[in-house]
Amino acid sequence: MYQCIDGHTSASVSVTLTALSFTVSAGIATLTYAAQSLAPYAIGSTVTLAGFDPTTTASPVNIVNTTFTVVTCTSTQITFELTGVYASLVFGTVTGTSQLGLEDDSLKWTTYLSGIEYKHDWEITVRYKINDIVKYGPTLWRCISSHTSGILFTSNSAAWEVWLPGLTYDRGWNANTPYKKGDIVLYGGYAWTALTNTTGSIPSINNLLQDTGNWELLKQGYVHQGEWLPSAQYYPGDVVRVRGYLYIALVDTSLNHPNDSADWQLIVPGSNWKAEWDETSDYFLGDIVVYARFLYSDKYS
Repeated sequence: MYQCIDGHTSASVSVTLTALSFTVSAGIATLTYAAQSLAPYAIGSTVTLAGFDPTTTASPVNIVNTTFTVVTCTSTQITFELTGVYASLVFGTVTGTSQLGLEDDSLKWTTYLSGIEYKHDWEITVRYKINDIVKYGPTLWRCISSHTSGILFTSNSAAWEVWLPGLTYDRGWNANTPYKKGDIVLYGGYAWTALTNTTGSIPSINNLLQDTGNWELLKQGYVHQGEWLPSAQYYPGDVVRVRGYLYIALVDTSLNHPNDSADWQLIVPGSNWKAEWDETSDYFLGDIVVYARFLYSDKYS
């Protein structure tokens, strides 16, 4: 609820703006006007042009001073479909149903009683007001700046703040998937939570640091990957076997042998029976051989 602090006449249902420029290219007309507090016309609504000269396009001929359907609209520009060649000599006006609302006279009002309005899932091309609540991903967001939503939530991210964080499980991480704040993914053997709306950001980039970057570690686990292979790519939480020993990957790693790399941590020591010692054989940590009726275990890789 708002209280008026400066007497005035509210904005009319329709708004007429004077064009500052007008161009036609590839079947789309672009008309610019002085900056408004937010997009003045709703996408899909109709607007009417008047006072433009020439009054028609050429090749083909189409009337300019008529009604069109809004394709896109921002605080400074509107587009709609119009074919032909056109060079404006006189800039006219554009008139349509206004969606500026109270925000256009915000200095004449003060908040009397603050409240919220739940708008369900976030949608494109919707006019959102301050304190509107939407669900995007698992999280509820509060509008802090009136605007008309674009094609992507992230294009208006500065107009929203987290109102109630949430979580949802999205299975294995994929570089091409857009993740929303609160999404949970598996990457290697670990579960990670998205701290931001993000695409292509590797969950383990900051290792185990919390509250840093786009992801933070939610739960440590493991995925057994069998025998270690130098050609394989391993991720945090992957467990491999090297002879009789089990190692867990601490970071994204490949090529680096678990026996002598800080990328790995020994979790289970073991042994690997190799029978009689042979001077031509390669031995690894945990190998056990017989030599002169004694059993020996390799202590070095």
